[in-house]
Amino acid sequence: MSDLDFFTDLVTTGTVLGLDHTSAVDELRAAFGDDGDPELIRGDVLVNGLPLVEFGWWRGPRGWEITYFGGQPLRLRYLDGEVGGPLVDRYGPFRHGDLLLDELVAAVEARGFGLVELPHHDPAYTRLGSVGGVDVLAVRDAAEAGHGVDGQVLKVLGTPLSWRQRAWARAEHRLEEFRRVARGFYEVSEARLRDRLVELAGRVDPEAEWAGLSSALHSTNAGELTERRARVTRVAAEAGLVPPGEAAVTAVEWLLDAPDLAWRTPDQAARDWLAAAPANAEALCDRRLGEADTRAARLLRNELHGLRHLPPLLSPDVADALRPWLELRPRLLAG
Repeated sequence: MSDLDFFTDLVTTGTVLGLDHTSAVDELRAAFGDDGDPELIRGDVLVNGLPLVEFGWWRGPRGWEITYFGGQPLRLRYLDGEVGGPLVDRYGPFRHGDLLLDELVAAVEARGFGLVELPHHDPAYTRLGSVGGVDVLAVRDAAEAGHGVDGQVLKVLGTPLSWRQRAWARAEHRLEEFRRVARGFYEVSEARLRDRLVELAGRVDPEAEWAGLSSALHSTNAGELTERRARVTRVAAEAGLVPPGEAAVTAVEWLLDAPDLAWRTPDQAARDWLAAAPANAEALCDRRLGEADTRAARLLRNELHGLRHLPPLLSPDVADALRPWLELRPRLLAG
């Protein structure tokens, strides 16, 4: 094993030693000891004290949640290999110099994975996305960037929404169209709205259609529009534009954040998700996966994270049915 294996694992699994945005403080502490404890830096924002990897936290309405995580390879040149004991124990010594993009891409491709270029506001940088749910940021032109060297990998980070970036990249050039469509959807009758959303679901790339539309909906979340946004989201789920598992988790988000606008009860949302749960979940656990199975495992792990606050709201039989699935989460992408 080597430091390149660590970064390749991070890109292909979207985890650091099995940890990601779905993990809790006690899981970081188990992996990194006292170094895994978050440190208060300002207000309700925390970071952990690890040299090479970083987990950022925010105190939300239901407790601490990870807002970003991953590796900071730009630090390699001055850490002198002191990257944190658990990383060295797993991967061996780390370099004292830069990680270059060509090296990382070759290692990722050697495992059968691809990286997709994502939009970035500054042309001096390259941004790539993976099915594991992290983004790679590298220097494209050091002279234009004003630092580093051409091809230097600066960050390999993920957020709770990174997994959607590949679909969003396919829709990004239509941003204004999606905003216009979203505004129009607020005004039409429900029958017309359903027809339009069924039409979007039947297009060649419905995942990109929903990524673009949901992004536009979230950019127009003023108070007076919240009820209309709930209606569009509900009908999109009913029309099949949103995959069933994601639709159930979305219903749970509304139950938790705006219960007066929720369109499913807790038991209904849980049963919806259980009906859509993958049949091969055990095959996705505790092992290294190919690209297609990694995508499935990432989606499942994210969905289970979205269901974590649901059990206290459920009837006992439904809670008992959901609990084994929630316990599955840390075993996904942990190989």
